[in-house]
Amino acid sequence: ALERRDRLRAMARFQQLTSPVAAKSVEDTAFYRYGTLLSRNEVGADPGEFALSAGRFHAACAERLARYPGAMLATATHDHKRGEDLRARLAVLSEMPQRWTERVTRWSALAAGLKDKAGPDATDEYMLYQMLVGAWPLDLGPEPSAALEQLRERLAGWQRKAVREAKRRSGWIEPNQPYEEACDGFLQRLLDGASAPELLRDIWSFVQDIAAAGALNGLAQTALRLATPGVPDLYQGCEWWDFSLVDPDNRRPVDFAARRAALEQVGGDELEHWRDGRVKQRLIAAVLDWRRRHPPVFSHGRHVPLEIEGRAARHLLAFARLIDHGAALLMVVPRFPTGLLRQPDSLRIDPQCWEDTCLRLPDALSARHFRRL
Repeated sequence: ALERRDRLRAMARFQQLTSPVAAKSVEDTAFYRYGTLLSRNEVGADPGEFALSAGRFHAACAERLARYPGAMLATATHDHKRGEDLRARLAVLSEMPQRWTERVTRWSALAAGLKDKAGPDATDEYMLYQMLVGAWPLDLGPEPSAALEQLRERLAGWQRKAVREAKRRSGWIEPNQPYEEACDGFLQRLLDGASAPELLRDIWSFVQDIAAAGALNGLAQTALRLATPGVPDLYQGCEWWDFSLVDPDNRRPVDFAARRAALEQVGGDELEHWRDGRVKQRLIAAVLDWRRRHPPVFSHGRHVPLEIEGRAARHLLAFARLIDHGAALLMVVPRFPTGLLRQPDSLRIDPQCWEDTCLRLPDALSARHFRRL
């Protein structure tokens, strides 16, 4: 009996230690050192795996449904490293590696005079460019303003934490003040609007080019979280676009009154005014309302991958959730949005982009009539 008790104690102690050790070594160290694509450096993710094929995605959904259909589906939490829509925008960079490389090379050259000998080094500078591109607010211009200063303060907090967590050039126990001050000074000059106006405007211009594609990624991510097997979780404030940074930035007060007022508004074109985030809120409300009215479809309904044919097939992901002799949900979301959007400031996809692309419905769905949510 004593031997069994000792084994249980050892196992419990092992379980208590492995999680924090993994968190500090991977999430709070490696994630701040490895900066290839920061949208992949998220709690629960593997930065070395850039994407899933459609087949692997559907297989993962089937496994989740079979093994833990009641598990939580979350894309943002109190502990995320980057907001869900910030990551969705950064994911656009994976569609344009050559263009992104050229842009960063140009920015680094223009910023050479903003740095001093102490720093930042190339790794921290590259991560900063990604965070600038990902976190830049949709309503913020490149001219000096209180909002631009607020962005600088938020990024300064992230940057200080990032260099300390990485433990490469500084740390929490022994902070490297000269290096941290050099990084903060670089960020200050980068965003003051006077030291390098050409560079700042070029960063802003690039954000405008990819913002709509990032928003479309964000809407697709939202739809998948609400419709795939599991119980969707909605973190505070994420009804609208979420470009938050690591804590404490992701724990800022939320204007719930404004969100309630927006949801109660009738009419209007959310796609036309997509920058304010209401289009995301409307999507969430529509799918959650359908879930409320048809709970069996989501609690134990089958996840059925749908075959896609045609020239633009790679730009779609489609599946159905259904139960026998009951309701069914048909979900189709876009992929690789930069190849679909003809206008960089619009979320509307030209119908001609689809050409001969079509869905092949299985027999269980072919006789049904579907309507938009």
